[in-house]
Formats: sequence, structure tokens, C-alpha cells
Amino acid sequence: MSEDMDSPVEQESEISPDDAPQEEVETESEDDIEAEDVSEGDTDEDIEFIETEYEGKTYKLPQELKDALMRNKDYTHKTMTLAEERKALEAEREQFQMTAKEHSEFIEDQVTLKAVETRLSEWEKVDWDTWDAENPVASQKGYRQYQNDQRQAMELKGSLQSKMQEKQQKLNAAQRQAMERGASEVAKIPGWSEQQAAKLTDLLTKDYGFPAEQAKIIRTDPRIAKLAMDAAAGKASRRQTAKPSDAPIKPVPKTTGAKSSSKMDLVKDAQKMSMDDWAKKRMAEKKAAA
Repeated sequence: MSEDMDSPVEQESEISPDDAPQEEVETESEDDIEAEDVSEGDTDEDIEFIETEYEGKTYKLPQELKDALMRNKDYTHKTMTLAEERKALEAEREQFQMTAKEHSEFIEDQVTLKAVETRLSEWEKVDWDTWDAENPVASQKGYRQYQNDQRQAMELKGSLQSKMQEKQQKLNAAQRQAMERGASEVAKIPGWSEQQAAKLTDLLTKDYGFPAEQAKIIRTDPRIAKLAMDAAAGKASRRQTAKPSDAPIKPVPKTTGAKSSSKMDLVKDAQKMSMDDWAKKRMAEKKAAA
């Protein structure tokens, strides 16, 4: 009896979860998922591709990517331009500081030289023989100081002359660089040529009174070059406007003078009439007009 009762329990314990009934779950295949993605999104045929040039090569990109690429390109260009401007500004600042320092040193040397020359002028007034007879030690000491001042004056003069020459050389170099940059900018002006430069030079000298040497500035100064080109264009336009027309001139028709003669006759008649006759005539004209 006990064995019969234990057997069902053992049978139930042997049942696994896999043997239990399960609900059927519908699964989607990869093909179904891809089909849904394609239906929800845009296909390649729906996307408009636009040719875009980037670093010398042409690519076909969607409009959104082209706009992003252009924004990035513009940002890069502005960043590079800003970096170049900062670099140029820093170079100008350093150059300014160097120039200010050199100028300050030059002024200091001039002041020192002036003081030394003042002492030398005082030394030249000394009677060395009398001083040596009265106080040989002080006289020798003073003469050594006089010689030191002479050497210092010569050194300062040499230093100032050297600095002036160096300053002039830097100035000439800066002018040459400015002229080269200006000539490069002038060459980029639309329509510029050597023939155009010769014509504009002639225009400045003959029409505007520039000396021949000063008129050459149009080759190195883009501002003057553009101004001269505008002046030449304006002159040509005025000349074209003032050109006589080829159409025949129509004679002005002469007036017959009938009305004017009739008025003169009335004036003459009125002058011959008395005041009473003229008043009667005027009354009659007014009645006839009414």
C-alpha cells in the first residue's frame, strides 16, 4: 500500500519544465526586419546626391552632408585666417617693441654724448701747465679723465652712426617689402596689364599733374592704381557722352506770327481810340463773348 502511494509522487517529480505546455510566440525573421527598415526609411533612390568638390576632388554627397562639409570648410578657413592674423599681429607687436627699445637706446646714447661733449668743452678751457705746476697729482688725474671722455665721445659717435645706418637699412628693407606686396596686389586687379599701367601713368602726369617719378606709384600701390583706373573709366564715359549724335538736326519750325500781329493791331487801335470809345468797344466784346 505504501509503495503504491509513493509511485505517483515519483512520477510527478520526473516532469521537467520543457514538458509543460508553452504559448506559441511569433518571431520575425531578419528578412522581415530589413523589409520594415527599408519601408520606414528613405531608399537610395529617394536621396538626392550633389557633386561637391573637396581638396581638388569631386564627390557625390547628400545635401545634408554637403552643407556640413561646407560649414566645416568655412570654419577651417576662418580659423586659419584668424591664426594668420594673430601671427601677423604678434609679429607687428614684437617689431614695435624692438623698434621702441632701439629708439630708447638711441635717445639715451644721444643724451650721454651731449653730456660728455659738455665735459670736453670744459676740459678744453683748463690751463694744464698751470694746474700741473700747482698740483701735479690732481692735474694728472684730470688729464686721464679728459682722455677717457674723449674715448667715450668717439665710441658714442661710432655707435650712433652704426645705429642710424642699421635703422636706415631696416627702413629700406621694409619699404622694398611693402612695394613688393603692393605690386603683387596690383597685379591681381582685374584688367591690369603693363599696357594699362603705361596709360594710367600718362593719365596721372598729363591730366592730374603728377611728377613722372611719383606717377610710378600706381605699380606698387593698389589704392592709387584702382583710383587711376576709375578716373580713366570716368574720362572715357564723359567723352562718350559728349560725342555728337549722328542723327540729323531738325530745324526749329518758325512761328507764323499771326497771333502776335493781331495783338499788336489791337494795341495800335486802342492807342488811337478815346477812353469812351475804348470802353464802349470793350463792353461790346464782353457781350459778344457772353
